[in-house]
Amino acid sequence: QPFELNSAGNIGGTTRTYLPIIIPDGSVAISYAVRSTVGYDAKSDIKLATQFTALLSGNVMLAKAIDLISVPSSNATVDVFLLPHNSNNLNMFLSKRYDNQWVAYTDYTCLNSLGCVRTYKVGGKGGTLYLGLRNPSWTAKIIVTVDVVAIIEDPEHQSSYSSYNETHSSNDENSAGQEYNHPNLFSTIENTDNSTNT
Repeated sequence: QPFELNSAGNIGGTTRTYLPIIIPDGSVAISYAVRSTVGYDAKSDIKLATQFTALLSGNVMLAKAIDLISVPSSNATVDVFLLPHNSNNLNMFLSKRYDNQWVAYTDYTCLNSLGCVRTYKVGGKGGTLYLGLRNPSWTAKIIVTVDVVAIIEDPEHQSSYSSYNETHSSNDENSAGQEYNHPNLFSTIENTDNSTNT
């Protein structure tokens, strides 16, 4: 189910949330797609796993399949951040008071996005990352839909892949997972919120 993020100018609710991404062992990559709308849209389903399955089963190479993934059109923007598995960093993102201190993978960030699709290569190692979501609007409450898929290599067919879908609609963390360390450099993300309310 889609979920809501309040605007910074409205009282109540939250303008930010996060989703844990649990990466299965053997994953070649994880891919996530995020869409936001003002008001519920029955056509908001992204069907990321279905898209990947159709493309990869048709002998499309993974790199090409990534370019062909589509997100339904949106009428609202959302900020999307891929965050390391670090609870202090996550808490700083959620609190809003430390926006010059928390870090994210900048190559996998979408700011003021009408439809964000990113694929992050993980090289077979499982672990946990966080997907941070923020409503950049001062006035509009948004409905956010997120799909996350892990691309898992089939050991019997080195050229084929299977998809593992995990669609999140809440910020409940079902598993702490393992610490996942990636050599990419982090950089801080400047604040675009105008409020310190949660």
